[in-house]
Amino acid sequence: MPGDMIEIFRDHYQHWAVYIGNGYVVHFVTEALQSGSSPVPDSKGSVRKDLLNPRHSDEIVKSACSLEGANLTYSLMKYNCEHFATEQRYGRAECRQVIKAAAAGVTIVGALGGSFMGASMMH
Repeated sequence: MPGDMIEIFRDHYQHWAVYIGNGYVVHFVTEALQSGSSPVPDSKGSVRKDLLNPRHSDEIVKSACSLEGANLTYSLMKYNCEHFATEQRYGRAECRQVIKAAAAGVTIVGALGGSFMGASMMH
């Protein structure tokens, strides 16, 4: 919906844009971001309007359903349920919980264990 914030997952960070309608976003980018690199602190940038090309919902559903019954290797750090879901939606497997915990220097087992305990206590 126009005015919504759009989160774009990158390797080590999330990039943000504002959706303005008809498939377009307006966002603030640096030269490093334009080349696909990580942002450089305190560098000059510009505000641009670009066409957003997310995976179509039919493609996401087809991809996810094609994997039903597949035996995959689960890894808390490298490929868990969040990796799977982001891979289907965005075309790249990523886990924000792992990234945030690693960036904060938190032991991943403790961080995720606390999240799961909190979630189970809410049911």
